[in-house]
Amino acid sequence: MHDGYKIKRHKMVTLFSHILWYENGEYLLVTPVEKVRIQVEDAPF
Repeated sequence: MHDGYKIKRHKMVTLFSHILWYENGEYLLVTPVEKVRIQVEDAPF
Protein backbone atom coordinates (compact mmCIF):
# COMPACT_ATOMS: atom_id res chain seq x y z
CA MET A 1 0.00 0.00 0.00
CA HIS A 2 1.16 3.52 -0.80
CA ASP A 3 -0.93 6.61 -0.09
CA GLY A 4 -3.97 4.38 0.50
CA TYR A 5 -3.65 2.49 -2.78
CA LYS A 6 -2.54 -1.10 -3.24
CA ILE A 7 0.63 -1.52 -5.31
CA LYS A 8 -0.59 -3.72 -8.18
CA ARG A 9 2.52 -4.07 -10.34
CA HIS A 10 4.19 -7.36 -9.45
CA LYS A 11 7.65 -6.04 -10.36
CA MET A 12 7.24 -3.11 -7.93
CA VAL A 13 6.16 -5.46 -5.14
CA THR A 14 9.18 -7.65 -5.85
CA LEU A 15 11.49 -4.62 -5.85
CA PHE A 16 10.24 -3.44 -2.45
CA SER A 17 10.54 -6.94 -1.02
CA HIS A 18 14.25 -6.87 -1.84
CA ILE A 19 15.16 -3.35 -0.71
CA LEU A 20 12.98 -3.01 2.42
CA TRP A 21 15.05 -3.71 5.54
CA TYR A 22 14.36 -3.59 9.27
CA GLU A 23 17.48 -2.54 11.16
CA ASN A 24 17.94 -1.20 14.70
CA GLY A 25 14.19 -0.67 15.14
CA GLU A 26 13.81 1.32 11.90
CA TYR A 27 12.58 0.52 8.40
CA LEU A 28 14.93 1.39 5.56
CA LEU A 29 14.98 1.27 1.78
CA VAL A 30 18.49 0.07 0.96
CA THR A 31 20.00 0.26 -2.52
CA PRO A 32 23.64 0.00 -3.62
CA VAL A 33 23.79 3.82 -3.70
CA GLU A 34 21.81 4.94 -0.66
CA LYS A 35 20.03 3.98 2.54
CA VAL A 36 16.80 5.92 3.26
CA ARG A 37 14.82 5.74 6.50
CA ILE A 38 11.05 5.42 5.93
CA GLN A 39 7.98 5.45 8.14
CA VAL A 40 5.85 2.28 8.12
CA GLU A 41 2.31 2.53 9.50
CA ASP A 42 1.84 -1.23 9.86
CA ALA A 43 4.29 -4.12 9.83
CA PRO A 44 5.04 -5.17 6.24
CA PHE A 45 4.62 -8.80 5.25
